[in-house]
Amino acid sequence: MTFPRDFPKGFVLYRSVNKPDGATVARQYINKAGFDAIKAGKDKLPDGTVILVENYAVKLDADKKPTADKDGIWMADKLKAYEGMEARAGWDKGYPELLTNHDWNYAVFGPDKAPRAEVNQAICLSCHIPAASKDYVFTLDKIQDKAKQK
Repeated sequence: MTFPRDFPKGFVLYRSVNKPDGATVARQYINKAGFDAIKAGKDKLPDGTVILVENYAVKLDADKKPTADKDGIWMADKLKAYEGMEARAGWDKGYPELLTNHDWNYAVFGPDKAPRAEVNQAICLSCHIPAASKDYVFTLDKIQDKAKQK
């Protein structure tokens, strides 16, 4: 997977969430191809779907506690990294059956959008296997919720 050239153009922000580490707020995006498929009622995302997450350090107040908006979502400070997943036909070829994610590929990028080569993709592949019934996307229900709103 490579970093989407025009991001965030052509992407839909579907969710902002406080991460369990207590120090990160994530903004989750899906590209138009994937979003339109969900909006059309599909439960499998098409070839070319890209999901990208921006991970930000949390803005802290004077007492070193996270600041939040009216919905309780922490305020973003400095961009820490991106996490991505992309579906392309044939990307699962050559992977052991145990790690197959039906054409999904994963990557982590630094704030400069350069890939972090030290990230072992096998960890991503194995982590997403429990979400197989949701096309390997943990937040598929959140994307579906957002599609119903538009």
